[in-house]
Amino acid sequence: MGVVDLGDRTVACQTLDVSRTGLAVLAAAPAPTCPVQVRFKLGSSEAAWTDVEAMVVHSHPLGDGQNHIWGLKLHPMDLGTRTRVRGYIAARRQGAGRRRN
Repeated sequence: MGVVDLGDRTVACQTLDVSRTGLAVLAAAPAPTCPVQVRFKLGSSEAAWTDVEAMVVHSHPLGDGQNHIWGLKLHPMDLGTRTRVRGYIAARRQGAGRRRN
């Protein structure tokens, strides 16, 4: 679980996918048109919180009318956050490669 800060309120979200330049989340609100702050955990629920700024580039409503899948483009990150995100992605790829073998 995570949180999206919309400025005037926060919305719960679930991280669906992470890449070096983007993020996909399931959020219980329509997508905003301004940059947002997203706080989420990389990997397990015991992981440290990761905070990033991003802009929604596309949004798709789900059939329930409340939830939306947002595709976000990440803004430049500080070195520590960038290193943590890239390390998580590399570990995930390495784990996927081992499962295929």
